[in-house]
Amino acid sequence: MSRLQAFDRELSEHDSDGKDSWYDSGVLFVGQLETDLVAEDLIALGDLWPSRPAPWQKHCAEVLDRARHTETIVVLLGMVERGLPDIALAALESLREFDLALFTPEQRTRTLAFLEAMEAQPVGKLHHLVLGDFLKRMRDQ
Repeated sequence: MSRLQAFDRELSEHDSDGKDSWYDSGVLFVGQLETDLVAEDLIALGDLWPSRPAPWQKHCAEVLDRARHTETIVVLLGMVERGLPDIALAALESLREFDLALFTPEQRTRTLAFLEAMEAQPVGKLHHLVLGDFLKRMRDQ
């Protein structure tokens, strides 16, 4: 079984987890599998994620901050662009963990636009604080 298949299988097994169960154990285990993904896996993940159920997609976005590769940025930006609002939010929160030097100028511009658009969205205070800090870092660079 490939690394991506193992990652996909584990996410599928956890996509019905309740919030507490996911954050207590699922995110740690699946996140560790995610760190094993290599560039080719991440490129394939970019094609795979849209075909998976929304809970899978959200959990995937939540753990992608652990593999800080340039290919991961591409996947996360795709999730921001094409994912449901809560998936886009999770993807933006994962992107904030990346070194800004890994972003291409075009990715920085897109991320900045997404963050500015998210400011106007009705999301919780914690999300606004977290993403507001990320927005400030993006603007300062």
